[in-house]
Amino acid sequence: MTVAENHELQASRECTSLVPLPQLLHVQAYNPNALLDTYVPRSVLEKSGKTTNPALEDWIEIFRHSIGSFKQTAEADASRPQAERQQGADQFASTFLSMVNEIERQALERADSNGSIGCLELCRMREDALRAAGFSDIFLAIKQQENATALALLPDVCADLDQHTEQRMRWEAVLRGVFAGNIFDLGCAATTAAYHEGGIEFHATRDKLVERPWVIDDLDALLDRLCSHKYQRAVMFVDNSGADILLGMLPLARELLRQGTTVIIAANTLPAINDITAAELEQLLPKICAADSVLCKGVSERRLQVVPSGSGLPVIDLSKVSAELAEAAQQADLIILEGMGRSIETNLGARFSCDAINLGMIKHPEVASVLGGRLYDCVCQFRPAGTP
Repeated sequence: MTVAENHELQASRECTSLVPLPQLLHVQAYNPNALLDTYVPRSVLEKSGKTTNPALEDWIEIFRHSIGSFKQTAEADASRPQAERQQGADQFASTFLSMVNEIERQALERADSNGSIGCLELCRMREDALRAAGFSDIFLAIKQQENATALALLPDVCADLDQHTEQRMRWEAVLRGVFAGNIFDLGCAATTAAYHEGGIEFHATRDKLVERPWVIDDLDALLDRLCSHKYQRAVMFVDNSGADILLGMLPLARELLRQGTTVIIAANTLPAINDITAAELEQLLPKICAADSVLCKGVSERRLQVVPSGSGLPVIDLSKVSAELAEAAQQADLIILEGMGRSIETNLGARFSCDAINLGMIKHPEVASVLGGRLYDCVCQFRPAGTP
């Protein structure tokens, strides 16, 4: 059995209790990997006359390059004794390097033109390697620090939004905040370096987003819809801790609450990189309530709920979500996917029986190249219900 086959078998065992998101269309044909046709060897792309950048080798190198920063973070994991964490970090690095090298070797030998390993599978392999080495959440301390910093800013961010009395301008300010928050991502080399070099400032990022038109820019159509339609129930798939969830996505949830929408926040069941988990977000709710009255009212009235998604990855397979989320999402008429992993690298091509919004900032040059955009470009994709 190959590494990939063994991994897929393990993944299928993990997902036996998961179910499709009710709004997901064409479940049998659905593949969460949005960029899969570039996960093939460069030689195959050259023969077919397709662009050769990026190719499988480039995607593999992204994951291979991540080993150093993940190993460094694992070595600092205070939840384990020094000797254990050093040994575990070495084990993780060796195991995951062997995995990606083997995937690359097998693909190059087959010269396979049908990508069978995509971003989702590689992310899962990395998380498996961490857990096999005894690590459950190596980014916990970083997440806690960033959550505390962002919580202190939340009242000011909400007050700043409340200064916009014109509805369209207010919605645009909210959405620009989502993009600004999404830059806090420790799964990408560029943003990881910026974080360790002194951090990323939310307001400065929001004020200096790349100029429109963005690489996928449905902002005008989305604003038209948000200003003319009231949603009953929205499911928001959220991404990172810190500014991303607290200063970007919570203000978006807050604005929906102000319109009368019930908001279900779908957060990871298990930790992955610096993504927020449902349990962590639940623990933050009392402090969130203390920071803003609108969010507090939403929580107290059960119109703002946190539900575990069933995922433990920085990407998501919407054909395999928790039964709890599927039940909570039954009557939803809006799906929001946020973050490069959940809304661009996976699910950019997903189609739903209700309106859907994909929001994310591009933080890999390779992703920018595939989409024809720029580093730190924005994806604002709005798909009305049933769009083919």
